[in-house]
Amino acid sequence: MSSLQQLIKSAPSTLLVNQPTNNVLRVILNRPSAFNALSLPQASYLKDLYNALSKEDITVIMEGADTGKKTKSFCSGGDVREIWEEGMWRWQGKKDAPSPLPATDVTSTFFHTEYQMNTLISRHASQISIWDGIVMGGGVGLSIHGSHRVSTNRTVFAMPETGIGLFPDVGGSRWLPGLENGWGYYLGLTGERIGGKTARRLGVSNVHVDDWNDDVRDGIVDRIGGGEAVDEVMRDVDEGGDEEGELDEVVKDCFYNKGTVEEVWESLEGHGSDLASKVREGMKKKSETSMRITFEQLKRGGVYDGDMEKCMAMEYDITQNVMREEGGDFYEGIRAVLVDKDMKPEWKEWSGEVERYFERGDWEEWKM
Repeated sequence: MSSLQQLIKSAPSTLLVNQPTNNVLRVILNRPSAFNALSLPQASYLKDLYNALSKEDITVIMEGADTGKKTKSFCSGGDVREIWEEGMWRWQGKKDAPSPLPATDVTSTFFHTEYQMNTLISRHASQISIWDGIVMGGGVGLSIHGSHRVSTNRTVFAMPETGIGLFPDVGGSRWLPGLENGWGYYLGLTGERIGGKTARRLGVSNVHVDDWNDDVRDGIVDRIGGGEAVDEVMRDVDEGGDEEGELDEVVKDCFYNKGTVEEVWESLEGHGSDLASKVREGMKKKSETSMRITFEQLKRGGVYDGDMEKCMAMEYDITQNVMREEGGDFYEGIRAVLVDKDMKPEWKEWSGEVERYFERGDWEEWKM
């Protein structure tokens, strides 16, 4: 048995991984009760899997398990609740912390491991991710850097981090700045959702199959397994995106080529449309600190011009500063959205400083 076969056999129950057949390997994210949110053990295993696959000519097809609910999900994001709990003990002085604290610091290990996994996926020649349902946050990181992303009529895509006191990480600085006409800044700052056809038009997904089903997937698997080129197979099934609408005008007028967050807000306020006012009102509910970090992150990411490792190292430093900030917006955002679920975060007043979130503290530099 090869080392790859042994690794596949040792997959955790939260990941269903089959042995490759005709150079096609299927991976199913299997945490349906959590809408297939990504956990640290999953990220660690997938890092090892993609490292092993670096020597193989294998196409990975990644899907989310059936949730058994009306709402489908590819992956709803990283398991930030676990990170929040440890951060409350380790960095926020929560009184019921275990003694001694766990040797593994999840607030650093999760991001370090996840970003290594993201980077290995970006290097793999052929990955087809099926966005048949929710794809957010960490689920975007699992798939956006792969070669093919398939949206459907059930796709709900978002980078919602500014609503939980974080920022669009998992390589957001690599791809968001490249979206045309300000769309990357819009998605990153507002955290708003888009559907599958819009994702396809913007190039967020690069294949759209409106009615995704088992027959479509099996046909793709058979054709690739039969030796047809992946790009050709995916072009054949692609149904294209939607047409531009009013939101495209607002995004271009208010988010494109702006130098500061203030310019975005002023553009929205002066736009005159009800839709622009709605977008601005939505942004008022987000963490201002997170939006300021996000704007600077995307500016720097644009300069890095797609260099994955530079983007990941920058984002890792931001996460560690955010985790260690006493009374920071991340802890309040997770409390409001995922713990108490009152949806009423009380954000800290913006300090006026963004540079400090990009500085390296007393942690090791992120590396592959």
